[in-house]
Amino acid sequence: MLITPDFYKLISDNLSNAKELFEKCGNEPDYAPFYLSRGILLSNDKAKQDYVLNDFTKAVLIDPKEWRTWHTLTNFYERTGSFSKQYDNAKKAYQKFSDNPFISLDYASSLVNVKKPKDCLDVLSKTRVFPQEGTREGHDIFETANIAQALTSIEQKRYKEAVKYLEKAKEFPENLGVGKPYDPDYRILDYLLAYCANETGSEKKSLQYYDNITDFSSDPERFFTARNINANYISYMVLNNFGKEKEATKLIEGWKHYQDSLYIWHISDTRISPQMEWVLAKCDNYSADTEVIEKKIIGTGLESQFTLFLRALEMVERKRKLNQ
Repeated sequence: MLITPDFYKLISDNLSNAKELFEKCGNEPDYAPFYLSRGILLSNDKAKQDYVLNDFTKAVLIDPKEWRTWHTLTNFYERTGSFSKQYDNAKKAYQKFSDNPFISLDYASSLVNVKKPKDCLDVLSKTRVFPQEGTREGHDIFETANIAQALTSIEQKRYKEAVKYLEKAKEFPENLGVGKPYDPDYRILDYLLAYCANETGSEKKSLQYYDNITDFSSDPERFFTARNINANYISYMVLNNFGKEKEATKLIEGWKHYQDSLYIWHISDTRISPQMEWVLAKCDNYSADTEVIEKKIIGTGLESQFTLFLRALEMVERKRKLNQ
């Protein structure tokens, strides 16, 4: 089948027939963007994932000098939970296009997923992302890698080293293209810093970190609109631990009402996200079985702030049981 400009115009005007048209072409075209386009079009079809992989792989073979072909294949491996393949592909791409910020972030993300946060931070230190609206990926990976390394250090009782990574996670390196927000949310970091302070006998420092968490939570608007939903559970726990149960309950109830309002007024597509569902279940019953919700959030097992958050909670809970 001959590929002409009219072919692509027909697809853009009539997406319902696009899959059929693309599939009729088979593997005849010798044009990488064709295979990228077809792979992307079929990406949401669970029964077609082998075809998607073949298309993205063929795009790389046809045009290995085009960074977008490598980027698309790396993202496919990440989306499907093939993290070792994601890492292998991202590493090869990085060796070819180390100055490309998209490829550098792909490689950094793959290093986090294969449990190499130190190597990830090294890659990020050499990466330059141009500032633009909504560019948060670089800093998100940076923060996640620092927390991952800090948790490993805590588990090995290297608390001073852990503190170094937790404090570093509070930074907003200019080279990653994200400026420091007016009022950043450090609650998860402060929670872990308080834990480290307690373990090293610095109770006064620990209380200061807990104060930071309660201060952040004292503003309902800040609590309701927090980007890191999981941290709201930390606020709830800390407030309860310091005898502020009524304040904690009021915040959670207000948060639910706020989310309901967003949904009713069509500002949000969903009444409650899976992350919020998890937090509410835990606030309602500390020992609630939230495994089903957790699996829904974690999905393929991608390393994320939520998986690290669960790891931190499990660590703290183990310590609490030992002290009983």
